[in-house]
Amino acid sequence: MPKRHALGAGGLLLLVLLLPVLLQAQDQLPAIIKKISPAVVAIETQRGNRRGLGTGFFLNAAGHIVTNYHVLAGSEAARIKLRNGQRYPVTKILAVDKTADLILLEAELPPGPKPYLQLAPRTPEVGEKVYAIGHPMGFEDTVSEGIVSAIRRLPPLGEVIQITTPISPGSSGGPIFTGQGQVVGVARATYKTGQNLNFAVPASKVLQLKAGRPETFKDFSREWPSNSLEALAKGKALYQKKDYRRALSAFQEAIQAKPDFGEAYFGAGLAAAALGRLDKATDYLEQAAKLLPNQPEVHYRLALAYHAEGKVQQAQEEYQRLRKIHPPPPGRPPATPPGAPLQTESLKNLQFDLASFPFFFILKIVEEFRHNLTPLEVKTFITLARDLTENLDLRYVHKISTSCPRCGQQALCLGAGISYYSSNSKLTHEVTVCLACGYKDLATLLTCERL
Repeated sequence: MPKRHALGAGGLLLLVLLLPVLLQAQDQLPAIIKKISPAVVAIETQRGNRRGLGTGFFLNAAGHIVTNYHVLAGSEAARIKLRNGQRYPVTKILAVDKTADLILLEAELPPGPKPYLQLAPRTPEVGEKVYAIGHPMGFEDTVSEGIVSAIRRLPPLGEVIQITTPISPGSSGGPIFTGQGQVVGVARATYKTGQNLNFAVPASKVLQLKAGRPETFKDFSREWPSNSLEALAKGKALYQKKDYRRALSAFQEAIQAKPDFGEAYFGAGLAAAALGRLDKATDYLEQAAKLLPNQPEVHYRLALAYHAEGKVQQAQEEYQRLRKIHPPPPGRPPATPPGAPLQTESLKNLQFDLASFPFFFILKIVEEFRHNLTPLEVKTFITLARDLTENLDLRYVHKISTSCPRCGQQALCLGAGISYYSSNSKLTHEVTVCLACGYKDLATLLTCERL
């Protein structure tokens, strides 16, 4: 008993010693926010009658501004709004990283040094407290707090910082900063279903932005003809309705309006494959891979298209590129040894009707899809789960050790898939199937909406 009392006293003493430090850090926060706020700007965009709002911040005294690429993409006009209410047109694009969803821009600002934010030289620790400042839903200079809940790698985003700090539409491109005022990330996306699931691009990605030859905003906006974006949106909507023929026509219309539109080539490839036109699908996906070289999903689909055409060597090369762009998570053993030939004989036994299965659903037999399952088990899973996964982009399936609630055998397979209900929103689903008795269940996990 005396020992427990002594430890309690020691803990109390430590708390007494730390309390002034904690209170001092809390007292410093308002001063840090006052220092940061003038460096944060609202970004107002317009295309036709459509208006958008995002957030950005000054990266240096010269007045260069960082925000999300998607904030500006497709806009015909853009301007920044300073804290004093003054607005200035965006004039130049200095650097772009579409994969990280970052853009560096310049506005027609009055001369003189600008207040700017410092980037943290390190990745934040899990559990570290962080803050966001931005213009969610148009409410300017809104500050929120939370913690870093994880550092994750999510294709095709790459490494992201998962935070509990609340962010909302209008916060895109805003700084995520520490109690010392250093920026550790740029607000990017939030999951609407689920509690406090928000994501930021690491500050290290901002440091990697290399300003090349400046591009005028006028030229940048010309890269996105309004009819190309409208055609792309139409193609996506038709694809989700499984009207693949009209979807392909819409994607082709987008390509005609913007010949270097990688996303349109990608959509055309998927639509052509769903129609069973694999030669066309391969052509479109090859072009998408050239235009979007750092997008893992594009190389993944192209590899599948090569497989479907029997081009095993080319498929293997695409898988190798995919591994370099998006390595498997650490500690997860590959389904086949690195460099081992693909089991084409097993794949040939899996014949499905192209007219009744979406292409991406039929052919996902590669490592990232069927972790620790045999091709026969994959075929069984697909057959049993067909009605549940009909509208899903199935991302992976693997065995789990949990017993089946119906028959009690440990023959359960767990899959995860995505479905879309708008151009920017998607649902994540969990599919459970028992290979022994045929038990199956579908659960909706999360709703994700890009800001």
